[in-house]
Amino acid sequence: TILKAQGLSWQQFFLEELKPALHVAATYHQSNFAKGTIARDRALRVYNWIVANHLDLAIRLDPVLFDPSLKSDWQQFLETHGRYGDVQLVRPKRGRNLVERAEKNPVADRPVPLGQSFWFLIRNAIPGIVLGLEEYQGSWIAMPLGHDDVTMAVPCPVGKQPLPYNIHTGQPVMLSEKADAGLHGFVFLVGPESLIQPFERQLTLGHAVLPETLDAIAHDFTEADVGTVAVHRLNVIFANG
Repeated sequence: TILKAQGLSWQQFFLEELKPALHVAATYHQSNFAKGTIARDRALRVYNWIVANHLDLAIRLDPVLFDPSLKSDWQQFLETHGRYGDVQLVRPKRGRNLVERAEKNPVADRPVPLGQSFWFLIRNAIPGIVLGLEEYQGSWIAMPLGHDDVTMAVPCPVGKQPLPYNIHTGQPVMLSEKADAGLHGFVFLVGPESLIQPFERQLTLGHAVLPETLDAIAHDFTEADVGTVAVHRLNVIFANG
């Protein structure tokens, strides 16, 4: 069911999703998975991949095998506090800006071709600064939201705000995904400087955020005063061609 939802064949799953890849025969799933004779180490790798990438669906399919307690504080925080509908994906095309809004749909309306330029537009009701994180295949990476490809947290006033943007001109800065096709998750954390900046100092661009740091963010945001923080989410599918 999970592979079907992702549009993957078993062969694609073994070669493209598991890291490092497993080189198996095209009928491997029929002769081993179906009979329950898959090697334990391979079964564990598949299980860990499901937990890292599709735990919500796995819990719905088999809550005994995939216990809800497997969810980290960060995952539970996103489910409880994350809000869809206030982040837009903007793509320039033929000189016009085509805006796609997620509304209550957690996935943007159409896939974004690899290499195509885009930026985000956030509709924010809480003044503060914003920190952006991108998730791919279970890992969360800090996003540069300033024009210098270094600055992570930037001011985020009430109203509509492009992300990333040039803090001197207010104009959006283009993004593009060049290599990693598939589902990407984006979360934009808005709060006061005193809450955001200590976490910004713990992050390194291009490196996965440590699980304990994600859980600490979840804890501190949950404990923050009502009306001082916001958690905006959007999922985007990047596709070849």
